[in-house]
Amino acid sequence: MSIAAKINRIRNSEAALNAAWQFFERVVGLGCSFIASVFVIRYFAPADYGVFAYASSYVTLFSSLTTLGLQSIAVREMVKQKTATEVIMGSSFIIMLIGSLIALILAVSGAILSHEKSTVTLVVLIYCLVNIVSSLSVINYYFQAHLKTRYIAYVMLVQDIIDISIRLCMVHFKAQLLSFAVLSLVESIIANLIIFIIFKNFSKLAKWKLNLKIIKYLLHQSIPLALAGAMVSLYMRLDQVMIEYFCGLKAVAEYSVGVKLIEIFYMLPVIIVPNIFPLIIKAHERSIEEFEVKIMKVYKCSILVSLFLATLVSIFGGDLIHFLYGDKYKESELIFQVGIWCIVPVYLGVFSGLWTQTLELQKYSIFNTFCGLITCVILNFILIPLYGIIGAIIATIIAQFVASIFAQIFINKTRHNCFLIIHSVFN
Repeated sequence: MSIAAKINRIRNSEAALNAAWQFFERVVGLGCSFIASVFVIRYFAPADYGVFAYASSYVTLFSSLTTLGLQSIAVREMVKQKTATEVIMGSSFIIMLIGSLIALILAVSGAILSHEKSTVTLVVLIYCLVNIVSSLSVINYYFQAHLKTRYIAYVMLVQDIIDISIRLCMVHFKAQLLSFAVLSLVESIIANLIIFIIFKNFSKLAKWKLNLKIIKYLLHQSIPLALAGAMVSLYMRLDQVMIEYFCGLKAVAEYSVGVKLIEIFYMLPVIIVPNIFPLIIKAHERSIEEFEVKIMKVYKCSILVSLFLATLVSIFGGDLIHFLYGDKYKESELIFQVGIWCIVPVYLGVFSGLWTQTLELQKYSIFNTFCGLITCVILNFILIPLYGIIGAIIATIIAQFVASIFAQIFINKTRHNCFLIIHSVFN
């Protein structure tokens, strides 16, 4: 096939078109978010910014109750078309709404009991309300299943530009701390309403419907992913909660600044997965050989890209932190340079989900994540009191490798995937 033919094929590919738009939106979005965060972080003292970092990490511990692992399950069922789409959407929405309300009750109750500062509790409440509004993200699943995620990208692109403009104005006029949290809630409401309007105009579906049998089925399929997601949230964010306990809000801010930059790199596989998941499912339906060939290619690309990015940041990351934030966040430099190696297991873990979810083996992800969580908790209790925030990032890296790769060896049905990953490393 000639180069011109390949380019034309990519242009006509829905998956490639969606991925391109999502990638473009994420680049613009991350750029806008990054620039805004630089000004916001410089504007606040570390202890004040620590309130945002802590509240965000704390609410994330309950976020799995909001999504309940439904994304890949709902998309899979819509692609298979064995159940009416409006039933899948209505049932998924009510599950997510109830889950987000439970998360709000638990998170706010815990914040009231554990913190004397009312500001921390208020920020936690606002972030929980954002999660409730995000129940409408079930619409995103519809666009993913129909390879139309670019419509979501259009809305988010506009929101990104508006967001940075408002945040820079708020910094200029010295807005209060709570105003920044309220802005996140207002933006979430407006963006989800616009996406809902686009969905109503785009789709020809009847009203969403509830079906108790489908709700039970979705819960049965998604609860393993939800439990795994809860564990992921714990070992991704528990470190910042523990840092607040051992070292205070200032240390949380320094740690969060480094981790925030690392998480920018997490977006790459997250953008790609929704666009290739339907293709992976169809490859599996054709033959197991074609399915594994595609998965191996994904793993190989993941390894090469993550190693390249981690090496680059390890060399130049410290200078970047100093340039952006100055001496006020000196310890964030080492967090960024060391912590960037998290992306190697994270990328493999995200793409590994394509294998497990296609084969409907997602229930075993609970064990993998549990191993990572236990590793993270034990190492954090040991390393944070000894080495502070550096100990926390080391614990996170080790836990990510355990959860994403090595834990799969201990279960017969997932061991083959571990071998596929290892083979991809050496091939």
